[in-house]
Amino acid sequence: MASARCRGLVLAFVLLASFAAQAQQVKLQLTSQLPASHHAGVNLVQFRDEVERLSEKSLTIEIFDNGRLYKDDGVIDAVSSGAIDMGFVVSDRFAEKIAAVSILQQPFLFNFEALVRTALSPDQDMRRLIDKAIFESTGSRVLWWLPLGSTIILSKGQPAVSPADIRKQKIRVLGTATAAFVERCGGVPAILNAGDQLAAMQDGRINMTMTGVVNVPQRHLWKVADTIARTDHAAIESVVIVNEVVWQRLSEGHKTIIREAARKVEQQLRDEIARLEDEAYTFAREHGVKVYNLAPHQVAEWRACSAPVLDAFMIEGGEAALQLMRAYGKLRTAPCCSAGPAGAARP
Repeated sequence: MASARCRGLVLAFVLLASFAAQAQQVKLQLTSQLPASHHAGVNLVQFRDEVERLSEKSLTIEIFDNGRLYKDDGVIDAVSSGAIDMGFVVSDRFAEKIAAVSILQQPFLFNFEALVRTALSPDQDMRRLIDKAIFESTGSRVLWWLPLGSTIILSKGQPAVSPADIRKQKIRVLGTATAAFVERCGGVPAILNAGDQLAAMQDGRINMTMTGVVNVPQRHLWKVADTIARTDHAAIESVVIVNEVVWQRLSEGHKTIIREAARKVEQQLRDEIARLEDEAYTFAREHGVKVYNLAPHQVAEWRACSAPVLDAFMIEGGEAALQLMRAYGKLRTAPCCSAGPAGAARP
């Protein structure tokens, strides 16, 4: 009798231990519109691997890449609603919901890498203000930022080096802030998902595309365009967000692991983006794409036609926009960021 009771106790302990182990296993799903070969797609995989390594696979990440679940325009709502746990999204997609976030796309504010890097450093006021605005408006928490590079205009035959070159041309843009830039300077903006650029240029829906140079090789855009205008007028940045309810359900240990992994892969990509852009420009030239840098008078023309975009940002962004512009002004007095784009290397 005693022996049977002992066996029963042992079995109960084994079952409880098994249930406890299963209860500690957590799986999160992440949606991305990028192919796994894209540099930001690689960064997501690095994050997954680091989380699983640190947690000894008690926390796993399943990535649905290449827009298999959601396209660019559906990610924010999907994460906010809890339809999926985590999502990768280009920051300009927040502009429709949170005017202040579009500061990164304001013409010629963030037009060199050192300034962007510093502004989005986790210890900077600007980063904290933007993350807070996203959280308060969407209920989603920013985990880390991923740089996609500086903005170019990719076209066929005619370089878009001045506003006159885009007049009445249909141009793919990332979101509402970049759409305002194109519209003010005479073009016809079309907000399209990143994965639709190639087909849209092939079938004539657009004449040009506003994108990052890394997309020339990664999205095969060199097959449909032969000219790059380096306007470099805005930074293309993206974030990975997590649903707040999902986040609060995680153990403190798992939260710490995610924070550590996110910080690590963010720094890795931030350190690599200049090299990746240089390699993309080399690839483009080797495949017959001509690259045009803007002359000072051309920059002045773009600045003049797009000036109302910043005015609208200040009005629509309210107090948050004022706080961000104060943080921006402070950054521009720092040693890292006072020289301007002339101090940045240009391949």
